Amino acid sequence: MFDGIGTAKVVIDNLNLDIDVYYSVEIEEDAIQVVDLNHGDSVIHLGDIRSLTEEKVCIIKSLKLLGLV
Repeated sequence: MFDGIGTAKVVIDNLNLDIDVYYSVEIEEDAIQVVDLNHGDSVIHLGDIRSLTEEKVCIIKSLKLLGLV
């Protein structure tokens, strides 16, 4: 759930898995900067998990795990 420097995204990319969307939950600014540097706008940052709204959670949980078909 907590993304850190985005290593899960690196693994997904290295395995050539086709995903629709990649969400990141992270609050450490240094880690977020690393993710942005490595992955650009292919990552949607959700910020602090404590501030997730019910609306955001409903959108996320309606997606299949990792966006895989």
